[in-house]
Amino acid sequence: MALCVANRGSVLSAILYWAMSWCELFALMCVKDNVSPQRQCLEVGCRLCCLGLGWVIAMWFPSKTIVAFTLLALFVVPLQSWAVDSQLVYATVDGAPISESLVLGAMLCKRQSVRSEPYNLGVAIAGLQDALPPAGVDGVWTYASYSWGGGFLDGHFNFRGFNGDLPKSFRVAVYRPAKDQIYISNEVKVHSLLNRYQLDVCDDGTAVLTRDDTGRWLADTMLGIAACGLTFTVLLALCMECLVVAIGVLVMKQKPVLFRVVASCALLNLFAGPIIWGLCHLAIWAGGLWWGLGLLAVELSLAILFESAAYSLIGRFGLRSGFGLALVANVTAIAFLFLVARMAFV
Repeated sequence: MALCVANRGSVLSAILYWAMSWCELFALMCVKDNVSPQRQCLEVGCRLCCLGLGWVIAMWFPSKTIVAFTLLALFVVPLQSWAVDSQLVYATVDGAPISESLVLGAMLCKRQSVRSEPYNLGVAIAGLQDALPPAGVDGVWTYASYSWGGGFLDGHFNFRGFNGDLPKSFRVAVYRPAKDQIYISNEVKVHSLLNRYQLDVCDDGTAVLTRDDTGRWLADTMLGIAACGLTFTVLLALCMECLVVAIGVLVMKQKPVLFRVVASCALLNLFAGPIIWGLCHLAIWAGGLWWGLGLLAVELSLAILFESAAYSLIGRFGLRSGFGLALVANVTAIAFLFLVARMAFV
């Protein structure tokens, strides 16, 4: 019986370790454009240390399952090119929806020369090179490197499958067959977490491109937290939450259980922090900003429920008091983390 329980514990540890390892990798993929090479090297080093720890656990618990999961986490690594960055450009004509067919679009970026990188694999617009702005000292305007995009469908262009990083800024070219004319928009900057744009084509030959900045402050804050890194984020939240929990226990005059409650708070944060970080980054990577924020809200709600149960059980001061303590501690820690991220890194 004891051997069966040990094997189950080994399998559970293997699954947990494998999941956290993948979450750490996805977090690295998500913030790769917002951190320095030194930070990337640090993240990779931490991942290798975790893999080494997994091998040690595998040696202590000689289970085929844990060895298989460790090998899978070590060798089956998704490539960064699997991330499909999508830029959505909603187009109108003088503020009205475009009703004509066969409208074509292209995303343009600046390069040192038109041959410095391969052309895009999306839709090509005939005669576009003649309509581009003149070359300057900082480069020439030409196609961005993406694999799909240019067709007008459901009121928008969808440029995706970028070869490498997104351009820092871009223009959009639109060809209207009804007018037999190519329109070149103004230049806009790219935001890592905001991918919706509005393009209004005018009959006078101009095109105005604007970025949809809905939720800009949340997007900037999330980038700031990503720039802080996993270790700094978890430790900052842990210290703030433990401080609030300690103050709450003292206010409730439960000093004899102070150490146990604070220790349980620290252990729960050390366990849940990396999982929340990794899953939130995974949701942002897969579904965008709002999917990530939605999952973060769900994760925090579950964390509050689990912590309230733990505080009530360990501190023995009732479920209502435990819930209030966990709620205040988590809200304070998240608010302080958001404030630090915006002040120091945005």
